[in-house]
Amino acid sequence: MNQTNKIKIYVAYHKNFPRPQHEYFVPIHVGKKNSEADLGILGDDTGENISEKNPIYCEQTAYYWAWKNDKSFEYIGLSHYRRFFKFDGGKQSVYEITPTQIQMVTRNIEKLPTLLKQYDVILPRKRVLFSSVKKDFRDCHIPEDWDIMMQILKELHPSYFAHVREVFELSNQYNCYNMMITRRDIFEQYMNWLFPMLEEFEKRAYISQYPNQRRVIGYLSERLTHLFMYVNRFKKLELPVYFVVESDTLPEVPLKKLFLRKLQLFYFRYIWKHLVKFNPS
Repeated sequence: MNQTNKIKIYVAYHKNFPRPQHEYFVPIHVGKKNSEADLGILGDDTGENISEKNPIYCEQTAYYWAWKNDKSFEYIGLSHYRRFFKFDGGKQSVYEITPTQIQMVTRNIEKLPTLLKQYDVILPRKRVLFSSVKKDFRDCHIPEDWDIMMQILKELHPSYFAHVREVFELSNQYNCYNMMITRRDIFEQYMNWLFPMLEEFEKRAYISQYPNQRRVIGYLSERLTHLFMYVNRFKKLELPVYFVVESDTLPEVPLKKLFLRKLQLFYFRYIWKHLVKFNPS
């Protein structure tokens, strides 16, 4: 097996959008079972799948499809049609580009095989919140959904639940987007750990019909992924993310707004570092 076949980064699409061309990228149509569109790419509705659950599982339907149907990879990753790892690094967490610049996401991707030998997992750089991970979720989503998932975590994985306070209540950072690149064995461990909890949550929770809140399992998966990586102490590399805007021109951010945003982040980082004095990596 050559190196090309060993690395697969699935890229989730639900509509036509410019695609970067590289042998590592495998575009996959998520939620295809519910879609009338034909994107002319691999769908998550073949073999063993949960394609019809994409509205609540989000990009996890791509992970599930790869887990159950693709046995050819040694390393697996997931990106989104508008979010990609920035392999050449940078100081920021997110870099905006336009659809016409999509090929930029392949810059320095030739470093990936070496990086995967040096690290267990590649993750997006942590998102910094203005409150704890727990409070942020409960403020932005349905609070009872958080409580239900924490109860499931306590029942199915008590050793992980023991770290909930330090990871979710005393920290204001987490690796988001459900994006990663890792070895097959870690991916298998992660999926066997995560999906029984997601399936149990689906049985117990009332799934809101509001489009944003309906994506609850995708949102919970982001936080649980962060917990999984923290508890297992994998050797992690955090990279910035390219965000592809919808238009062909980047939106201009007024300098005053940009300054205030950076000032806010500095203030909240200071508060968490010096007053809370704890922030697990």
